[in-house]
Amino acid sequence: NLFGKGYESVYLFAKNRGFSSKLMEKFKLGAIFDRENGFGLVIPVFKPSLYYQIRWIQWDETKLFPKYQNPKGKKVSPAIFSTNSEITLVFESLIDAMLVHEVTGHTTLAAMGANLKDQDLAFYKEVLIIPDQDEAGNRQFGLKGAYKKIPLPRGYKDMGKLIESKGLELVGIYLKKMLDHKLKSPTKTQEDS
Repeated sequence: NLFGKGYESVYLFAKNRGFSSKLMEKFKLGAIFDRENGFGLVIPVFKPSLYYQIRWIQWDETKLFPKYQNPKGKKVSPAIFSTNSEITLVFESLIDAMLVHEVTGHTTLAAMGANLKDQDLAFYKEVLIIPDQDEAGNRQFGLKGAYKKIPLPRGYKDMGKLIESKGLELVGIYLKKMLDHKLKSPTKTQEDS
């Protein structure tokens, strides 16, 4: 119902975040209206089993409901968008992982607020993390190992803000250049770890 009458605000939110109509259909995004919580973007999550996460659109910053909501009884776990790529990019946000997966073709993993474990990443050949510029990002999603990081350009708090500002295509070009640079670095520097 994302394209249905009455859900225009959710459609515009998804569009502003970087989803084209084609991507909204591909990822099977939906919309919901709840009298208590307002409008929400419904995102299917397929790990560990299918469930729907809701990204609420908050017009009123004083509302007490969380920005993201999972159905009762569903434990938050990382979400993976997989390809045959040898490169895996790790994000905090589900939406960022979805969009970057689409624009780069690389496997992406969204921590989704869950603490990742280093063994979760042991199957991937080359792992790079793209943390938000905040306390959670500084904690490196709970990972203890040394990983190369792709920094965000100065002035951007997270990948979502960069996509909203510059567009998905330019973000894809930026990430390709940063990946080329980081993967050519023979060792992990202090800045990378």
